[in-house]
Amino acid sequence: MLPELAELAGMSIERATGLTESFQRATMMIGAPIAGLLIAFIGASGILVVDAVTFVVSALGVLVFIPTLLFAENQSESGNSYWQDLREGYAFVRKDTLVLTLIVTLMITNMIDYAWSAVTHPVYMRTVFGEEQGAVLLGLLIGAFGGASFASGLLFSWRGDRIKNQPRFLAIIFCLISFRFIAFAIFVPYEVLLIVYVISGLMGGPINPILVTIMYKRVPDTMRGRVFGILSAGVLVAMPLGGLIGGIFAEWLRMEVMLVLCTCSLRVVYSSTGIYASQIRAYQK
Repeated sequence: MLPELAELAGMSIERATGLTESFQRATMMIGAPIAGLLIAFIGASGILVVDAVTFVVSALGVLVFIPTLLFAENQSESGNSYWQDLREGYAFVRKDTLVLTLIVTLMITNMIDYAWSAVTHPVYMRTVFGEEQGAVLLGLLIGAFGGASFASGLLFSWRGDRIKNQPRFLAIIFCLISFRFIAFAIFVPYEVLLIVYVISGLMGGPINPILVTIMYKRVPDTMRGRVFGILSAGVLVAMPLGGLIGGIFAEWLRMEVMLVLCTCSLRVVYSSTGIYASQIRAYQK
């Protein structure tokens, strides 16, 4: 319902997606430390009660602040069965080159990124900096990346609608952000890693808002649920597969080889985002 909410609020879809994705990153960044503190004070069972309360508060917020008319406008009955609707969604994705490229690219990049974040990155930090110090320094790196992403995401929400060629801009930052693995492969000092992660976070902040904006503009309202469902399902399938592959490769390959492999794989995949730029005319329609 984000496009309808943005229209109701009188703001561009770029600003709406930028704010949504930025605050989502912010809540994920601060949620883990808060959860850790709550577990220490009230225990694991108590945190589940807090979670339940926050879900109730969220539901009440939707009920109170989102107009009922908006729900009615988004309830479109196709008259088809569930499987017919699902086939129509897949048929739309197969025919739309831009949407198909987005979904496939996101599946592959999330698979590789999860192999890095869930396996290679923690192993690297433990091997190079030690078990205790590595855990602390890893948390600082992730926090720096998250804070920088939040800041650049907010900047995109403010000025993102002025970017004329969003797919080409997306392709550029996709390619640049993969260079962070090179810093790990050559074992630079931690201070350099921190700077690299801040820069990567600044470049990574607009990625999700741009992707979501393109999808919202490209996918018809009646197909939105099916296409976004296919996107979410593909990403959720790819991520655990990436963790499994990352674990196997971490056993077979040296650390430097693994990092160079991540860099090369992501750059090959990210270069495919040039297809986005070739589809810019169709996207603008």
